[in-house]
Amino acid sequence: MKHLLPVLLLLTLAFACQSNQTSIDGCYTNITPATADAPTSSTETIQITVTGDKVSGTITGMQDGPEIQNAYSGVMDGTKSGDVLSVETTFTIEGSTVIEKQEYQVKDNELLKKEGPLHEVDGKLELEPGATFNKPYKKGACQ
Repeated sequence: MKHLLPVLLLLTLAFACQSNQTSIDGCYTNITPATADAPTSSTETIQITVTGDKVSGTITGMQDGPEIQNAYSGVMDGTKSGDVLSVETTFTIEGSTVIEKQEYQVKDNELLKKEGPLHEVDGKLELEPGATFNKPYKKGACQ
């Protein structure tokens, strides 16, 4: 009986910690409306799965503006370290393939995408130094 109390306490703590964890897996959407300065609107949805430190997923989007209107899709593959997801996304845009290195920070029920100027390194687009996590994707139902 004397050993039963510590075991029950440990089990209670283990279940309490598990119930406070939020799953990263799911769908996240960013909707950027058109403005006078940036007349192109966009909607982008990410469906992501994290298993251990391995990240995989898909991304679909649509841009609509006076000079551009296109749909695009991509496949994401990468790793999770702490609260940061680092992925390479292979996009198909109007029949062309583009690979972009991307980073997302996990915050509660959203992802924050790191954004800034891009440059090409070994055939892949990478962010230049100084990029910040500032583009929010809200978690929602997958469709």
